[in-house]
Amino acid sequence: MALTRLGSNAGVLGGEVSDKDNAYKNFDTIDATTTTTIEANKNYFLKGPITVTATWTITGGTLVII
Repeated sequence: MALTRLGSNAGVLGGEVSDKDNAYKNFDTIDATTTTTIEANKNYFLKGPITVTATWTITGGTLVII
């Protein structure tokens, strides 16, 4: 599950929520060994809490969980 954007697993593909029944959202569990590759020159964040019960490797840049 590579996160190159807050996208297919999050339900939002762009920088705008234009539907009143939608919101920014992301996964809340990492339960299998996962490597997330992100671009070093982009800003990435996830909203927590996020439960990690396996190895989660972040490569390429910084991922901030707020």
